[in-house]
Amino acid sequence: MAPTYTLYGWGNTASTGIHWILAELAASSEVTYEFVDVDLPHKQQKEAAYLDINPKGRVPTLIVDGKPVTETGAIGLLLSELHPKSGLAPAPGTPSRAKFLETHTYVVNSLLPALRDWMYADKDQTNPEYAHGIRLLTLQRLNSIYALLDAQLAQSKYLVSDDEPTEVDFIMTATLSWDGFIDILSGQHPNLKKYTETMRSRPAWKYIEKKEGIVLKVQPWEEQYLTIKGNL
Repeated sequence: MAPTYTLYGWGNTASTGIHWILAELAASSEVTYEFVDVDLPHKQQKEAAYLDINPKGRVPTLIVDGKPVTETGAIGLLLSELHPKSGLAPAPGTPSRAKFLETHTYVVNSLLPALRDWMYADKDQTNPEYAHGIRLLTLQRLNSIYALLDAQLAQSKYLVSDDEPTEVDFIMTATLSWDGFIDILSGQHPNLKKYTETMRSRPAWKYIEKKEGIVLKVQPWEEQYLTIKGNL
């Protein structure tokens, strides 16, 4: 009998990559799952009922065997271990295992925090000058990260190999869909652009895109950065 999971999340956020992984697993009948909305714009993640599940007050949270598991990277790795035949990760001891672990750690520790700084610079503090400065520095970080990932993708179809995407591919591609500016910035790198198009052609992504209402749109506050020399 396929295991059943409950994922707490919100559309087009850090939970999207995990939602995508679950949709891929469900498509092959490996799991069933329920997606529970946590209304971030209305601060539902800070309400007592949700804090009882995840004291960090963030998404995603995945209920596994009745217990909550948090953090996108941890959940991705856990699902790859719970479903070893899914191809979500190379098996321990295989030649590509080290590259997988390195790439997973880099995406989770470098790319995701940079993207969060970009999206939330004006929410983590209230001074617009500080937010602008944070975003200028973040643009440099993102360009460096994208250049490195682009070079890696020159060697293989997916981040780890030519065979099939791993959990880190789903997590990373989901974050590149957070908004239109991020998509434009990453799309300046040809291998990364081709890779993203390949990943987004998967039926499970089409489902997630519709289910979560994902639309690639440049936000008004991002327009000034489109014209900054050297960023695009």
